[in-house]
Amino acid sequence: MGKKTKAFGDIGGCVIEIREEAVKGRGEDAAGSFLTENGAALAVFDGCGGSGSRKYKAFHGKTGAYVASRIANQGFFGWYEDRADDFPPLTERNTASMTVSLKQEFQRLFADCLNYASGVEPDCGAAAGTMLKSFPTTLAAAVCGRDGGDLGAAFFWAGNSRGYVLRPDGLIQVSEDDVYGDCDAMASLRQDPPLSNCLFADGDYLIRGRLIEEPLPLIVITATDGCFDCFPSPMHFEYMLLRMMSESESYDDWRSAMIDLLRDRASDDFSMVLGCFGFESFDTMKRAFLNRRRLLWKEYIKPLLSQYRELIDPLWQQYKPGYYGRR
Repeated sequence: MGKKTKAFGDIGGCVIEIREEAVKGRGEDAAGSFLTENGAALAVFDGCGGSGSRKYKAFHGKTGAYVASRIANQGFFGWYEDRADDFPPLTERNTASMTVSLKQEFQRLFADCLNYASGVEPDCGAAAGTMLKSFPTTLAAAVCGRDGGDLGAAFFWAGNSRGYVLRPDGLIQVSEDDVYGDCDAMASLRQDPPLSNCLFADGDYLIRGRLIEEPLPLIVITATDGCFDCFPSPMHFEYMLLRMMSESESYDDWRSAMIDLLRDRASDDFSMVLGCFGFESFDTMKRAFLNRRRLLWKEYIKPLLSQYRELIDPLWQQYKPGYYGRR
């Protein structure tokens, strides 16, 4: 369901949460949102099932990846709630400071988690020389606040979960994937590169942050890779968002339509949180994105239906500058 019909303060809109497990009871994603009168926080976490595959007696046989995403989710929203009543202005300097305090919060929580697990299984830490990590998870989060007629959004990430903004003129990937190799979003679909960075309990990592300021209205999105890796290109992911919107009658209809489509396509858990900010109504939002949906269909999606191999690279190069427009 949508979180609110008024996003925060007097800004119209809605926050939508999506989370689905590929295998019931074993999903390694977590997601959430938190709204106040002054701002909003959105976040998704994807427990890293390969490096975090160890199961822990202390957590009822759940994997480290399963536990990590949930601890990180709880920690992020606890961190935000503790500051929500007097949250600092969203500036470049404060965004940099928040990456530091967020990392300290995660380090404390994961150290406590590892210590607790070690009390049950003394040898439960990741062994040196293995690919395993203790409680690894990705992070993609956004903290949003109003600045006059604009929306400020501080994005934070570690790993390959992503932060986006969707404007009436197109989708923009704000975060940068933490993966090995020089991979853009299209190359990542083809190569599935390994992660070069994520949150975990027994080593060091990097949390990166970026502040954007955009005119209202717009949509702020955080998503795990199960949402976008099941499409043949980033253009198709954007088109899915807009086509499902155009075929829906409400925020809840839109949410249900996206879940149904992703459930059919995705082979992984998928989680997405969408903050639709500055829209008077769902119909207002649909009208704002009507021309963009038509352009995507005409210039990208329809040509690729019959000539994918021949056109995908030139059309990606055409789409790419706008997609990375705020990087």
